[in-house]
Amino acid sequence: TIAQSLKWLRETKNIEVVASFSYSDKVWGYQVGDMTLFEDSILSYDYSFPTYEEAALAGIEYVINNLI
Repeated sequence: TIAQSLKWLRETKNIEVVASFSYSDKVWGYQVGDMTLFEDSILSYDYSFPTYEEAALAGIEYVINNLI
């Protein structure tokens, strides 16, 4: 599931993917962060998705294709 994938990334790779809603733009997006860094930990973000699921999956895909 999406939740299991997000948990696996946090626990094994120290990478957090957070999907959230932008109220000003009325779209969903994701942020990818490195949990080992204290400052400037955002590695990527994109707010252009119509649903939570699409945003979370895009964040997971970004991590798989670019970070691990």
